[in-house]
Amino acid sequence: MVLCSTYMSNECKVPLHPNNRDELVKKCRVWKDHIDGQDCGDDAGHWMSKCLEVEGLRLVMSLPGMKRRPVDGPNAPPGTVVAFPDNSPLLVVNAASLANLKTRIPNSERITKFNFRPNLVIESDVPWDEDKWSSLQIGNSHLNVLEACGRCVLTTVDYEQCERREDGEPLKTLKTFRVFPDINKTAPMFGVYTCVVGTGRVKVGDSVYATYTN
Repeated sequence: MVLCSTYMSNECKVPLHPNNRDELVKKCRVWKDHIDGQDCGDDAGHWMSKCLEVEGLRLVMSLPGMKRRPVDGPNAPPGTVVAFPDNSPLLVVNAASLANLKTRIPNSERITKFNFRPNLVIESDVPWDEDKWSSLQIGNSHLNVLEACGRCVLTTVDYEQCERREDGEPLKTLKTFRVFPDINKTAPMFGVYTCVVGTGRVKVGDSVYATYTN
């Protein structure tokens, strides 16, 4: 695995599948949950500190057998866990919804999928179709849709300039039509949390098949 920075000419390489080494395991915290992560070494830590201009940073990864956090929700199979992501293993975004959102925002050229930090982006002809998804079949992998993702102020950060947009977009516009009090009273919804219930290989260009809630 190679870490690259837009703001630095060098790169940092770490193993994608390192061996478990007990002496490198660190206790980590995500929100109120305590989990384990294996330290990726001084080179990775120094690279991140220099890139982000914050001293003392460390890169950790979750490996098989390490303590993780349970994923809640009626559509999550028992025993579903997550390590460092917010609420679920994968965040899925519908490209048609992003296109629809951008038509509502002046000067939206610099608003992209990266504002929402998705793991998977699905090309669709139907904006906001994800509101009705219950599961997705992508290639030979099967995902359960858990819930809509409530968005925060980080969506307003211009990822190239590393600063917040002065107009508060896209969060400002999302709040005008994507707040659903029965899910979240303040945070607008964009994208869906999912978990993997049938593992398989996923690649760009795979067909996607959705099942829908009643």
